[in-house]
Order: sequence, then structure tokens, then C-alpha cells
Amino acid sequence: MGLFRNILVHADGRHECRHLIDCAVELARHNQAKLKLVDIMPRKAWPARLSIDDIDDYLNRLATAKEKRLRKLADEFQSESLEISYRVLQSPTSLAIIREAVQSAHDLVIKGVKGPESRLQGFFGTTAKRLLRQCPAPVLLVKPEFSGPFERIVAAVDVTSEHETDICLNAEIVQMAQNLSPVSRRLHLLHAWSLYGASVLRDHMREDELADAVTKTEQHARHCMDALIQEQGLDAKQTIAHLVQGDPINVIPDFVTEQNPDLLVMGTVGRTGVAGMLMGNTAEQILEHVACSVLAVKPPGFKTTLHTDE
Repeated sequence: MGLFRNILVHADGRHECRHLIDCAVELARHNQAKLKLVDIMPRKAWPARLSIDDIDDYLNRLATAKEKRLRKLADEFQSESLEISYRVLQSPTSLAIIREAVQSAHDLVIKGVKGPESRLQGFFGTTAKRLLRQCPAPVLLVKPEFSGPFERIVAAVDVTSEHETDICLNAEIVQMAQNLSPVSRRLHLLHAWSLYGASVLRDHMREDELADAVTKTEQHARHCMDALIQEQGLDAKQTIAHLVQGDPINVIPDFVTEQNPDLLVMGTVGRTGVAGMLMGNTAEQILEHVACSVLAVKPPGFKTTLHTDE
């Protein structure tokens, strides 16, 4: 049985999204999952009301056109024994997608990283960032025109953390990265490590003492990485462990830029004490500086702060 059973795809009718659907169909086949395509109806904006005489008729026609388009897309794959449904949702986009994900118990949400109409700077658009912060289900953000398969996957894990949330999240990240990786492909595990307080200790320790502390810190990280690989039952020959020294905010984006993976899988945890307020500063700053497809995994028990009851 696959890891995903009920996949939701934002098939945005405003621009080309066939790559998203191809990616979603491949994942649905692999996981024997149900697939739902959704598009979003716009708000009744005042500029439209001022320029269109019969705004309600216009919106009804638009909704019909969107539904017809989704039906056509779904019909293409009905003969392949895939269970595909479709629905037109009401805006705002991020809330509509999150509400649908919660109410229909979707375990994966797929969306493009950014629409061409986005006015937001950076690789990810406004809706993508809101989904990363607030959607309880894992969110797969696919870069333009990429339809898969994900042949080179990097899973960013925090192997030295003793927090139960991080330990559980590491397992989720590895499992999902494995699920998205084609058979016989290598999985890259990435951990950023550093000696806590090294900049301060440099003025209060001999050079050889500091070097020894750094070496022991790296050895501990490697031991923890080996333990994770063993605990998850990974094939050591097909798993490449990368231990990079430095602040995750800096070294993870640098690693992604250098290695150019198809997909980065990472957790999004913020220990702010505010329920549902994702992402932590580290996760958000990392994602500000990567330019590849991303699967963002939520910690166990994560709940959105948005009102998802209609």
C-alpha cells in the first residue's frame, strides 16, 4: 500500500498546469491513490462589478467553463483505472485549498510554485507560502514544466535533535522521500551541523581543544545519521549521507544550488508555542533561497489556525 491515498491538485485554469497533473497522476498510480482536481473561482471584486453589467451571470459562466475544463482533464485518465474527481472551489485560493484538504482528508496537496501573475518576489508565490505555513497535509510545490519523475531527491533531516517532534518528523521525511523516488534511485540525506557556541568558545579555548570539540560534534552527527539510516531500513548502498558544517539557513540553500536536485523534502517546524503557526524561521529562510520543487512535511499533530468549517 502506498503512502498517499487521497491526493489534491490545484489545476489552476489561469495558466498551463499539465505538468502538475502528469506528476499527480504518476504519484496516484504509484500509490493506488484517489485524485481530485480543483480550480478556484475569483472573488466578486469591485473592479469587475464596475466593468461588467451582469456580474452574477459572468461568474456563473466562468464557473461552468472551469468545471468543463476540469471534467475534460479528468476524463483523459478515467480509462487508466484511476479514481479521479474534480471540483470548483471558492476563493481566497489558499483558504479554499486548505479547507478542501481538511474536509476531504487529503494526505497530499500538489500545486505549482508560483503563477505567472504573482507579484511576490522570489521562487514561491503567496498561495504557495500560505500553504506551507498553514496546510496540515504535506504540500508538494512543483517547479514550472517539471512533470517527474523525481530522480534526484534530497531529504533534509535534523538527526541530532532530541525533540520528539523532530525525531518523528525525520521518519516522515525519509518515508515520503522514499515514496517519491523511483525504484533503484539513490536517496540523498542532508544534515547541517555545527558546534554550538563555537564563535564564543574560540576566545576561551585553546585551538586544539576547539578543533577536538568540532571533530567530536561531527562524529556525533555522523553516528546519528547512521542510526537514522538503520532505523528506517534504508539500503546503505543506495543512500548518500551528506553532513555539511554551518548554519542550515546558509548551507542547505548552497547545497541545493550546487547539487541541483529535482526535489527537496524537508520539515517545517516552528517551536513558537503558537499552534498551527508554521513555518519556523529556519525553514522559511531556507525556502526563501531554494529554486527547486519542494515537498514540505508537517510535524505530527499539526493543526491549522484557519477556520476550515464552511
